[in-house]
Amino acid sequence: MAYSNLHENMASEFTISSDSFEPNTTFELNSKIIGAAVYPPLNKSLNNPITVTFSHAKISSGKQICSFWNHSIREWSTQGCELDEEHSTSTKTVCLCNHLTNFALLLQREGAPYSDPPLSLKIITIIGCTLSILACILCFIMFFTLKKKDIRHYLHINLAFAIAVAQLILLFGISQTKYEILCKAMAACLHYFYMVAFLLMLCEGVHLAILIETAFSHGELKLPVYLITSWGLPLIIVGITLGVRYDNYGGSIACFLSADQGTVYAFVGPFAFIMLINFAILVIVLRQVVRKTSLPISSKTASKFEIARATIRSLIILFPVMGFTWIFGILFFGFRTLALEYLFAIFCSLQGFFIFLFQYALNTENRSAFMRATRRLRLTFSSSTHSTSANGLKHTTETKGKISSPEPPQEEDSSTKDNCHLVLYRTVDDPAGGTIDSRTTSTFI
Repeated sequence: MAYSNLHENMASEFTISSDSFEPNTTFELNSKIIGAAVYPPLNKSLNNPITVTFSHAKISSGKQICSFWNHSIREWSTQGCELDEEHSTSTKTVCLCNHLTNFALLLQREGAPYSDPPLSLKIITIIGCTLSILACILCFIMFFTLKKKDIRHYLHINLAFAIAVAQLILLFGISQTKYEILCKAMAACLHYFYMVAFLLMLCEGVHLAILIETAFSHGELKLPVYLITSWGLPLIIVGITLGVRYDNYGGSIACFLSADQGTVYAFVGPFAFIMLINFAILVIVLRQVVRKTSLPISSKTASKFEIARATIRSLIILFPVMGFTWIFGILFFGFRTLALEYLFAIFCSLQGFFIFLFQYALNTENRSAFMRATRRLRLTFSSSTHSTSANGLKHTTETKGKISSPEPPQEEDSSTKDNCHLVLYRTVDDPAGGTIDSRTTSTFI
């Protein structure tokens, strides 16, 4: 008896406890499950083995393993079954077994067997992701202190949010392999948020190219176009992949896309395409910078062009953070070297930290805006506290009948305080003031 869809409810990849294979060697089902039984049941092995023929679910050069489901240990076992190589082909496998039970064909994974990463690598990932998430929170705090926000600020903060969520899943969700539905959900979410991050990087590149090309005009894409593309297109990619390759989300090792049936290319493909486009944009933009810096330009255009130069510098810093991180990952899965594994863990886990460092902490404009907001908040709090104290003092002196003595010093202090208060606010808040304009301009030089 062949079960029509029982194999679809089994884990997509798993290990078996057998001395015949290397530890942590992974397998997958490569056939439907076939059951054979007689009544009354046999209590001993068959003298003449039965022949079970399996049609391959997937054509592969990997090793085909004859197996049966061992109810005692609740996993697949190879005892009592062997491969009939003489009658097996590339599309079917013939097995000989000396007992009756539920049989299936296993496909041994190609490549090096999986092994747990070193403890130091796990520690690096945990520390890096924690720093990255905290840095993304700081990005949000500094973002809301900016009075004037342009498109690049919104792209940066959306990128920080996508990375923060992805790394939260990386910390707490990718290891939930014991719960199949939860694991598949975590894999789909991780796929989605990293796709969002990659597309936001593409929008960064496109926006930068448009900004450079229209330095003397006003042709720019609107922010909603970038955000709808970045957050909407990944829904389509992940939705189609889930519909076509649902079983390849999650696994027994990690809650992510499986390499089976090319499913992982739903992640690697868009990433490679986006990185190629961004690299081409970067080359074009840098050529434009070299060409336009040699031309005489007006002060108004110069200001916009200097902003573009700052954005280029930001992209040069951010592009390696996003691109080379995943290049290290792809190289690691191809070559399996410890050095690449460490580089991948370091750069991937610190993405959010690098965004905060280069786009906010080391950015003169954003840092100055944050300091002004901090001073304004501190001054407001100080003014409120001092005003409360002065009112209390006045009430006390009036109660005791000593009105004339305390009043002159109080008025003088209040006047002095108010003058300082106005000067600080005029210096900080006047958007047309020369100080702010010159400070903002110096940020981009």
